[in-house]
Order: sequence, then C-alpha cells, then structure tokens
Amino acid sequence: MDRRIFLKNLPALGIFIFKIRNAFGSALPRLFIPVNDLLNFSALTIKVSGRSAVKIPIWWNQNLPYVSAFKLAGALQYHTYFNDDKKKIVLYLPNNQVVITANNAFIIIDEAVYQMPIPALWEKEEIYLPVNYFLPLLDRRTTLSVRYDGDNQTVQVRELDVNISGVSITEKENGTLIRVQTAGKFKKDDITTDIRYGWLHVDFYGGKVDSSKITHTKPAGLVSRIKTFQFPELSSLAFYLKGKPLSREVILKPEQNEVLIVLRTKENISEEELSDLREDGVLEPPEDVKKQLEEERRKWLIDVVVIDPGHGGKDPGAIGVKKLYEKKVVLPIAKKLGKIIQKEMPGVKVVFTRKRDRFIPLRRRTQIANENNGKVFISIHANSNKKK
Repeated sequence: MDRRIFLKNLPALGIFIFKIRNAFGSALPRLFIPVNDLLNFSALTIKVSGRSAVKIPIWWNQNLPYVSAFKLAGALQYHTYFNDDKKKIVLYLPNNQVVITANNAFIIIDEAVYQMPIPALWEKEEIYLPVNYFLPLLDRRTTLSVRYDGDNQTVQVRELDVNISGVSITEKENGTLIRVQTAGKFKKDDITTDIRYGWLHVDFYGGKVDSSKITHTKPAGLVSRIKTFQFPELSSLAFYLKGKPLSREVILKPEQNEVLIVLRTKENISEEELSDLREDGVLEPPEDVKKQLEEERRKWLIDVVVIDPGHGGKDPGAIGVKKLYEKKVVLPIAKKLGKIIQKEMPGVKVVFTRKRDRFIPLRRRTQIANENNGKVFISIHANSNKKK
C-alpha cells in the first residue's frame, strides 16, 4: 500500500484508534504507561499522620507497581514475622494481622481470606505486593484508612480511632459462632448480651465500632442481619436471629484480640468444636476453596486478546479516496496493536482472526475467539469520507 495514501487517510482513523486504545487500557490497567511515569514515579510516597513522608522503591513488573512488604511495613513502623521456608510474611497492624504468601493471590486478614486479581511475587529474596490491589484491600478490611493515589504514587495512611474492627460469623455443627475482632482489652464485665424482639444485642462498654466494615459482614447460621449503634459510653452490635438459641456464651480471647459469642442450638458443643475455638496461628483456606477461587480467578483473568481486522478478501469494506479499501487499512493497524500488546504485556496471548488479505465469515471470527478462550475481542474498522 502507498505510504502517502495511508498517511493522508490516517486522520480519519485517529479517533477510532484512540477509542481502541482507551477501551483496551481500561481492560488492562497501565498497559499503555507513559515513559514519563516510569521516570518520575519510581518511588511510593507514604504519608502517615504526624510523621514525615517516607519513600520506598517501586518495582515495575508488566507495567504494574509493586513494593516490598518489608519496606512497606518499615515505612509504616509495623512489626512483621517472616517464614523463610513458606515464603510467608505476617504484618502486625495496630488492630489486624495480615498474612501474605509469595506467588499467591490470597491474602488472610484476621482469619478471613480475600483474593487479589494478581498474586504477590517473590523477587530479590523479598515478597513484593501489587500496590493497586493490596492497598485498597487494607482500606476496606482493616482499621486503617488508606487513600492511594495511583496517578502520583502516593498513599495517605491514618489509624482510625476504633477498638471493634470487624465481625465474622460461622455456622457450626452445634450452633453459630460470632467472632468480634477487637483492639482494646475488654473485660468480661464490659460485655453484656440481651435478646429483644428477635435481636441479639452485644454491648461493649468503652467500645468504638467501625460500622462501615461490620455492617457488610456476611450473615450465617442463626444470624440474618447485622446493625451497629455507637453511643457515648458504649458500642452495641445487633444481630437479628432466625430462631432462638438454646443458650449463649461470651468467650474472651485477649491473646488473639477476639471476643467470641457462641449461640448453641444443641445441648453440648463437641470437643472437636471446642478445639476449633482454641486453635492458634494463621488459618489457611481449605484446598477445595483454594481450587475453586483459583478457577474463578482464571475465568476473569485477561490472558488472551483476540484482534479482528475487519473485512478482507472479497469483502473490501468501506472504499476511501482513490479506492483505498478499508480491509487494507485495518490490517496493518491490527498487526501494530498486536506488537504493542506483546511487548507491554508478555503474559498475554494475542490471537488474530486474519493475518493476510482473506475473507473470514462473521461466524468463523467468533469461533476463533471462543476456541482460543479469548477474554478481550477487539474488532478494528474504519469509515470512509469523501473529504480528505
């Protein structure tokens, strides 16, 4: 194709290429990262209330920012525990424990398991955290307020003034177990329970509750709804019950910063159930849960991109100035886009519906995408215009 003819018609294609680039950039974050970003933002600036700002290095991997878990904890002045054999680190936040494992997308926060879209990585004998996904998880699931600015690579961290930070509910063989994560060391006299109009009220005298996180707790067992109330002298957690328990008991576990509320639906709790309550250490998700979550993650992982240059062969598409065919314009654009993707995202497979001037029926194009398990389908077209 005549280079001059292609360049003369390129402005008409400009807005379309721009739209493709923006749409694809939304699907794959930071795919098209400006060179200036790499030069200017080589460090994450951490700002903690009442302290001087601290910078830690950013390691860029496939155009995503990662930071060392050790250096992040050091900048925040939090203690850590590291298991070299399992390549696992525990971050001890003011009111929460966070467990991260290298080459694993699962994060454990106070025994609850959460999944990031991509795993933490093992690099340079350290665990590196994907900043875009790890920091927002801390904001949502801990008592820290974490405000991350990805454009300027800064993060503002603030410790919230709460001592009741979370709730988890589990259905057991003999009843329902409610775990309340606490920061303060509550005594048994500080906690009272009462059932009124179907609501179990658990009052913590001297308590300050993080309502935004507790009200989003998933109900289970006897519990169908959760509410929180903050009064000057106490915090009240309210659980709407589907039925009346045979008995209820409050168990304090100060060494784990927990208060357990046991709602029995059978006369006795077995020794096996009691041993579950006494277990120490970090819980790992069951293997079947891990497998299921990994399968779900892979379903949504953008690992195959299908690029479809429009028309081809006997179908010329739109006809432009001097009989320039659309099929000839979109093919080099498609190939150029494919090279950019392969360069910027090495882990992404690129599939073309056609690489030369041949006719591909519409049905066959979708078959190619499905046969290759395509996650993003980019069809490139161009309109003609009589005005140059």
